[in-house]
Amino acid sequence: LIVAKSHYEYALQTATAAHPLLSMTHMNIGIILRKQGNQNGALRSLERALEIERQKNHLDYVRLSQLRTELGLVFKEQGNYRRAIGSFERA
Repeated sequence: LIVAKSHYEYALQTATAAHPLLSMTHMNIGIILRKQGNQNGALRSLERALEIERQKNHLDYVRLSQLRTELGLVFKEQGNYRRAIGSFERA
């Protein structure tokens, strides 16, 4: 996970704001951080990915669903079950 995270972080440093995979990179970092137990970092990365997705002209509903599911997992692990359920329902 550490090597994968460093590759994704490098991708973020070199990507432009309009890169089509920018939100996916943020999402993948969020997943890694969640698996490492860094729920706050995961939440920041996943929320950033969701923000990027919402700004697109053409919404990727599959990615939005994946992001909301991952956010739900973070909220669940934080003990915030109400927000977790909301995220899962929106997914």
